[in-house]
Amino acid sequence: MVESPDSNDQPDDAGAVDPSSVDRRAALKKAGVAAAVAGAVWVSPRIDGLSIAPDYASAGTTTTSQICFVWNSDGPGNWGGGNHFRSVPGAGYNVLTNGKPPGGTLQYVAALGPAGNATMTLPSGVKSDGSAFTGDVTFSIDPPFNKCHVTSANFAPVTPAYFGDLGGGAMTVVPAAGGPSPNTTSPFAVPFTMPARPGNAERVNGCTVCIQCT
Repeated sequence: MVESPDSNDQPDDAGAVDPSSVDRRAALKKAGVAAAVAGAVWVSPRIDGLSIAPDYASAGTTTTSQICFVWNSDGPGNWGGGNHFRSVPGAGYNVLTNGKPPGGTLQYVAALGPAGNATMTLPSGVKSDGSAFTGDVTFSIDPPFNKCHVTSANFAPVTPAYFGDLGGGAMTVVPAAGGPSPNTTSPFAVPFTMPARPGNAERVNGCTVCIQCT
């Protein structure tokens, strides 16, 4: 009589590990590590002064070409100071308010990359007759703060004046051209001031304020 095998009997090698399963697990583990490495994003370092820091510049304000805000007198000349400033379209900025009605606020905005802008404002009531006035450029940017500043501010000749033509010149920029660099806060305003021009001037022929982020 042949004895039937006991279903509870285990083979002698029941506790042994199949080598092929080990090889499969090892292969899967290696593949997972490789996938994790391939999916990682590496940020190249940059030199910042004497320290090394990741290059995050693309997340903030980019380096820009120079942008110059320009505005002109609104009339041919009225002796006695009847002229005001008007907007002039230009490259790199949009006109928000054009100075109308005469003597109204003049305001431009320039985009400074994906995370910032600069707004030039000439307040209402400013005349283009050679009288002193103050406007400002306000920089509103996200960190990292690039070196955004007013590079120059100038006015064109004042002509004609009661005692003859008067040449153009530089406006006063506060802080001086270059501004806070690098910037550590936002927003921040950089005022510019037109000096008074003597001689009962009829008009200032135009003004230009330039900015740049480096």
